[in-house]
Amino acid sequence: MSWMHAIWRFFSAPVFADDMAETIRVRLLNTILNVCLVGLVLVTLGNLVGRNVPTTIYGLNMAGVVLLLGLRFWLNRNNGKLIGIVTLGIFFVYLTIINVTLGTIRTPTASAYLLLVAMGGILFGQWGMAATVASGSLAILGLIGAQNAGLLPTPDLTVGVTQWISYTVFLVTAGTLTNYALHSIQQALNNANQELVLRRQVEATLRERESFLQAITNNVQEMLFLVALDGTVQYASPSSQRWLGYKPEELVGRSGFDLMHPDDAQLLLARLHTALQEGRTASLMTFRSRHADGRYIFLEASAQFVNDAAGISGVVTVFRDVTTQRQTEAQIRLLSRAVEDSPVSIVMADVTGSIIYVNPKFVEVTGYSFAEVRGHNPRILQSGQTPPETYAALWQAILAGQVWSGEFLNKHKDGRLYWESAVISPISEADGQISHFIAIKEDITHRKQMETQLHRRNDTLNALHTITLDILKRRTVADLLQTVVLRAVELLDAPYAELMLLERTS
Repeated sequence: MSWMHAIWRFFSAPVFADDMAETIRVRLLNTILNVCLVGLVLVTLGNLVGRNVPTTIYGLNMAGVVLLLGLRFWLNRNNGKLIGIVTLGIFFVYLTIINVTLGTIRTPTASAYLLLVAMGGILFGQWGMAATVASGSLAILGLIGAQNAGLLPTPDLTVGVTQWISYTVFLVTAGTLTNYALHSIQQALNNANQELVLRRQVEATLRERESFLQAITNNVQEMLFLVALDGTVQYASPSSQRWLGYKPEELVGRSGFDLMHPDDAQLLLARLHTALQEGRTASLMTFRSRHADGRYIFLEASAQFVNDAAGISGVVTVFRDVTTQRQTEAQIRLLSRAVEDSPVSIVMADVTGSIIYVNPKFVEVTGYSFAEVRGHNPRILQSGQTPPETYAALWQAILAGQVWSGEFLNKHKDGRLYWESAVISPISEADGQISHFIAIKEDITHRKQMETQLHRRNDTLNALHTITLDILKRRTVADLLQTVVLRAVELLDAPYAELMLLERTS
């Protein structure tokens, strides 16, 4: 069956996927060649049956078959328009030679000029029909003149089966070509109608999508811009008036770089050139843009190139106002620096009491690094000398949502004891649930030491005051000395020293 498939492929028209007009022309030409080939074979058989044609005609018919097969072979490898012109030319020359050989136009072959006109019209429209009508008319006029001048062979004007078969073949050929032409026209009309229906459906879908996209762009919070590669704004969404103070029509046609801070405009222009060279857009960009009232706001931009058949034609950019966010971030950075540089210890713990953050001052005071205390309970600082009641009161207060303040005697990493004054407060979520605790603590060891020394000095002064009063009450020097010694011993709390002093006095 492979040879049948090969024959079918040989007599089938090639298809040009990217050129529908050329495909249709080649199909028409393919049909004409196949029909003419079959018709010529049938005419040759008719000539053999009738046996009243010159022998030369058989040779011409065979040459015609070879030419048609050659054109069919050529059709699969070359331009259809060129082959169509060559086919019409060969067909014209072939008909003229046949008529000259027969010696008259009073034969069925002369009517084949009508087929030539039909072929020209089918392949090339009005110009093809006009050219074949003119050439056929001139050929017939020339044959008539030549015959009247006696330049042609003496014709055999007898008629019979040969002429009947030839006329029948020409009529069938004309009918086939006409029917195929009409079928092709009808098919083209059907295709055009289907394409029209499809186009209307596509247009309706596009209108629906356009309305949908318009609704999105009209209601989206972010600003949507379509910008040409030179920076000219081609489209601005209605939200631009809310964020920038400009109506969309006031922005279209302007350069987007004119709205930017000069420093940022130069930076973004450089990034755009880099992105064009690399063929991809950059990541999120933040820049300052001038509001209609003259102030600058911060915008965050996300861009995507628009690609068409000619390459990158523009940039679709979505802008988001991040001015409040930038201000909040600045405040957070300021607070973070304040916490990090704070002269007091700051500790944050979760609801279970596990430490999640300490500032550098905590590390300085306790000797523990953040890594060493992260996830641990602050009890690792306990010295064991703070009363348990203090911790009980602490937890009772903060779990009730209250602020607690007090003092601890804690232990340094190296074992040294130090005093801390602490204020501990709970942190609640929006629903009122406690999520964290924060403690602000100050090292008061030095203050405690100063207070102890002050108490001792006060006690000493009180003792001296009492001694002075006793001295005034004594009448003798011996009593005075004894009183001084006794008071000194009381102050020194040294019984042995008292005995020694008494012996010396006595």
